[in-house]
Amino acid sequence: MPSQPTPSSAVDSARPSGSHSPWNQDPNSIWPRSIGLNNTDGSTASPLTLSLPKKEERKQERRILRFTINTANKKQLEHKAANKKDTKNTHSKDRTWNKSSEVRSTSQSSQSSLNKRQNLSIAQLRMKYPHIFKLRGKAQGSRQVALTFDDVPDNRATPLVLDILKEHNIRATFFLVGSRAKAHPELVQRIVREGHIIGNHSYNHPLLTKLTLPAFEHQLKDTERVIEQIVGYKPRYFRPPYGEISEKQLRWAGDHGYLVVNWDVDSNDWRGLSASQIIRNVVNGVSPGSIVLQHAGGSAHNGYLQGTVKALPAIINRLKAQNYEFVTVSELLQDRKEKRDD
Repeated sequence: MPSQPTPSSAVDSARPSGSHSPWNQDPNSIWPRSIGLNNTDGSTASPLTLSLPKKEERKQERRILRFTINTANKKQLEHKAANKKDTKNTHSKDRTWNKSSEVRSTSQSSQSSLNKRQNLSIAQLRMKYPHIFKLRGKAQGSRQVALTFDDVPDNRATPLVLDILKEHNIRATFFLVGSRAKAHPELVQRIVREGHIIGNHSYNHPLLTKLTLPAFEHQLKDTERVIEQIVGYKPRYFRPPYGEISEKQLRWAGDHGYLVVNWDVDSNDWRGLSASQIIRNVVNGVSPGSIVLQHAGGSAHNGYLQGTVKALPAIINRLKAQNYEFVTVSELLQDRKEKRDD
């Protein structure tokens, strides 16, 4: 049988393969039969010397081209479908991861909120532990008020305040910083000698809520030892610097014989206010059973607490005019001044 003609290179590069490809069919279904096609000299004509009619060639090329394009389009569609599936899976994983992250974030936020809720405010601590944490005395039955002075002693403001109290025959309560008491033992002795009550105000005035419990314990115990060496007893009353104390610290103090005493009237004298402002803050804030916060030490600067010194005589006179009786914290709370070790 004569050999079949070779397709053009352009068509050949694009022709499909497979059992259903037109290239694998009977060549006689595509190419004209060579039998019966003779040359003028009587020889049989070779198909290579013949050409398909132009119309048939174009038809055949279009058919092959359509098949090739359809195959390519099918592969392209399959590729797009695969990419779409991968993208969907990726987005699904991203959503899962984001959801998991949100759950973790929400959980951490909830835990943080829980921790914040567990840090009770001073008012909440007072409500929860009224037997060991005092802000004021009882209001019923008398018009008593307790003047208290923090951050003592120093050799500037403390002697001036003591002079005024002595002149008006007023007894007050002084909360001592351990390092200052150690530096000025003679002033500590004068405070006690003139009938005032002493309380513990930490050793070097830190913010206690930033300390560990062992460090908190040292602040109280070190001050206690200094005071006991000077006056012969351990003070029962403790006032935390800035009035701040944690629940764990408060419980420890109560378990070890301390009574924590803050205040309900703040003079704000430490801000450097004028005498008239301090007088107004105190006189307008006092009620029967009040504990008043003032300062009588804490700075080496000249003029510090000048407003306190000037305001104190007027505060005493105005409250006396309102029939208030000045007492120590021990008298106001009807409690002992000395701490007992259990």
